[in-house]
Amino acid sequence: MKSIVLLLLSLFLIAQCAEPESQSPPVEPPPQGPVDPGNSSGEKLTLYLFSAPWCESCNQELPEVNRILRGQIRSVLDRLSVQVHVVSGKTPAQPATQKVADEYKASLGFSYDFIADRFCKFYRKFYDAANCEIPAAVVTRQNGDVLRAFTPGRFTPVELTDFIKENLK
Repeated sequence: MKSIVLLLLSLFLIAQCAEPESQSPPVEPPPQGPVDPGNSSGEKLTLYLFSAPWCESCNQELPEVNRILRGQIRSVLDRLSVQVHVVSGKTPAQPATQKVADEYKASLGFSYDFIADRFCKFYRKFYDAANCEIPAAVVTRQNGDVLRAFTPGRFTPVELTDFIKENLK
């Protein structure tokens, strides 16, 4: 019985990381707090990325986001904090642990903070969802106000980085 439950849970979580065409479009939550078109004040922003080691689309998009940030936005990176929140273990059925998050970070060779988001607790601060749909991204101000919570699985690395670039002007 336990193996059947684990199998069903695994299949459910794998389905959440499926290609966007196979998912019904989720409703993007509205940004929280006021949104202004630019950030000429020099204020810092935080980019939260939600991912998992087993998520194929996450593993394709994270390096692309990193490449764009390190290339096109390099001059303002001192005003952007990036955190990758790992929402599960090496398989969808395994809970996230810091050890898995550290191994994931090492496998990608990134310098950003990778944080285990056990049971998607941090994810749910931004998304009203019963499950953790990934990849997902949120951009906030220093004070925590959300500038934009991108619809999970429905954004491109270029769309994300263009938004950051525009808000770090």
